[in-house]
Order: sequence, then structure tokens, then C-alpha cells
Amino acid sequence: QVQRSSVAVGRVDSSHTLRPGLVVAEVRVMPVPKAGRKFAGNESGDDAALGALKAFAHDGNVDGSQELLSHMLSTGRPVSVDMWNVVIHACASSKQPDLAEQQVWKMVASGVQPTLVTYNSVINACASCGDAAGAERWLQRMSDSGVQPNEVTYGTICKVLSRMGMVSRVRDIMAKLEADGGTLNEYFYASLISACGATQPPDVASALSAVDDLASRGLRVHSVRRALDRAIGSRRTAEIFRKLTHPAAPLDPDWQAAALAPPRSGGAWQSAAPHRSLAAA
Repeated sequence: QVQRSSVAVGRVDSSHTLRPGLVVAEVRVMPVPKAGRKFAGNESGDDAALGALKAFAHDGNVDGSQELLSHMLSTGRPVSVDMWNVVIHACASSKQPDLAEQQVWKMVASGVQPTLVTYNSVINACASCGDAAGAERWLQRMSDSGVQPNEVTYGTICKVLSRMGMVSRVRDIMAKLEADGGTLNEYFYASLISACGATQPPDVASALSAVDDLASRGLRVHSVRRALDRAIGSRRTAEIFRKLTHPAAPLDPDWQAAALAPPRSGGAWQSAAPHRSLAAA
């Protein structure tokens, strides 16, 4: 059922009365989220509108947030960057990257410049739909606009690239993060190792090299155990962690057999000699 929600388009004074010349806009939405009903008339128009947009987004009502935003634009109300970002985030959360992109272009057309939050939301929308090319395209637009990506930006892109087994591209993104002054953490190595496991056949040598690099940086190797298990198999993973825990212990005599054993999915492992650091006696 169509309902109506009143949102102040002007500001109220200290007595909670609208000042002369300002009106209350009745916005047609379907439906009005329950969370949106808590916004009282004693808030400023901007605060009330932002609150209503957040309520729509929280309830997953993308249509409601867009309709309110369109009403504000059509009536000449200023729309802040925070308001735009709420609507774009709502589109991203509902896995509608095309709609999120449309809102960014409308945002720019209205004279408001995208921020780090804006770009991260669109990149996340692309990543959630497995659109690695779209995520990287928006990363490039982000850089071209002079907005500095952060760890969240790069981490999101690494995650979608890892699902596609794009080992070299994950490495490139990790290198770019460091070149920009960022610090790699366990999350990035988990993505790299996952990418190694997603190739056909799995890139065992690169996965072991990633673990070696991770350990050399003093990061927590155990945090990537699940990704490593999927990439090279539980038996070999167990041997790696045994060596990390007891460096002086002799290697499992079945190490080579474990390396060449087929994974649980039935494919064939990539043949690779024991990694020199992890397999050192």
C-alpha cells in the first residue's frame, strides 16, 4: 500500500516551529520503513532528510531512498555528499552496481564530487557481483579524480580478483597499496593464497611463497590457514604449520606424495618441489 511520509524541507527554530517561507514536503514512498517514523519534527530539515534516507537504506528500501532524493533535487533542496553516499551505499548493499553507478553520475551532475566513501561503495557493489573489471575500472576513475584509495578499496578488489584466480593481478594490487604508503596485512595474503587455489591447476608454488612472505613480515600465519587448506590441501597445510611450530623437526617423508596428491575436488595438483624456506631441514 502506498503511504506518505512528511519530511521538513526547511529548518525549524528553537521553538520547533518552521520559519516563514519554509514548507513541509509530503514524499510519496512505498512503503515507509518503520525506522523512518522515529524522525521527529524537531530536527533540522537536513538532519531529518539524512535520517530518513538512512532509514530507507537500513530497511533495504532502495526505491524509497531514490524517491526522496529525487524529490529534494526537483524542489531545489541542496543534497549533501553524505545524502548521496547513503543512497549509493543502499544500491551497493542491494547488489545493484548499475544503479549505484547511475547515482554517482547524477551526483557529479548536481555539482557534488564523489568521496572515498562513494568510490568504495561502487567498487564494493561491483565486487559483490563478481565484476572484477568494473571494480578495477572504478579504482582507475578514483585515482584519476585525485581521491586516494585506502586498505578497504584495495582489499575489496583483491577479494573479487582472488575468486577468479587472478594471482598476478592480486599481486599488482598489493604492490600498488605499498607504493601508496599502505601496509599489507593478513587479509591481503589470504586473498592471494585463495587466488592461488582458484587457478586450474592450483598454483602451489605461489601459495607457499605467499606464506613465506607473510611469515617474514611477522604477520600471523595461522590467520590464512583456511585459505591455505583450500589452496594446497589439508595434509600439506598441516605439514607447513608443523614446520613453523617446530622448525628443527624432520620433514614428513610423505611430503612429495602430499604435494602431488589430488585435491578433494578431484583435479590434479600442480607439481612443485617443496618450498625452500618452509621445507628447509
